[in-house]
Amino acid sequence: MDAACATIRTMSLAALLLAAASAAAGDPLAEPACRAAMDALAAREADPANRAALAAARQRAAQDCLRTHADPPQPERRPQPPLAVPSAVVPAPPLRAPAAVPPPIPRRAEPPPSVIACDATSCLTSDGQRLPKSGPVLTGPQGSCRDVAGVLTCP
Repeated sequence: MDAACATIRTMSLAALLLAAASAAAGDPLAEPACRAAMDALAAREADPANRAALAAARQRAAQDCLRTHADPPQPERRPQPPLAVPSAVVPAPPLRAPAAVPPPIPRRAEPPPSVIACDATSCLTSDGQRLPKSGPVLTGPQGSCRDVAGVLTCP
């Protein structure tokens, strides 16, 4: 840190010598305002603990000695209203009521078929079927039928 302070002091002294040398030529470095700013800068550089004050002193010296009275003008920025972007609205699919499934039509319980009439080769049942007869056994579409008390049971 001591080497940095020594370098800054050397630069400040060089600036003061330059200001004194150019005083005769009408240089802005020779003006009293520049000398006062350089003296204030040298005093601030002696105590570099307050960096904000040192930076302000450097800025003042630059303004007074180099005739830069301000930073270059910045383009004026006016506050812009925030952009209002509508959010994307995705339409929901229309709600459809579930298809009403009609209740099943109740089936009328059919009574089991019974034998109405028989001849030598077949028997007529109450549901309109004609079942062939093979001896005492009636044969239905899927196999032998049994006649129990006038009620047929066919597989």
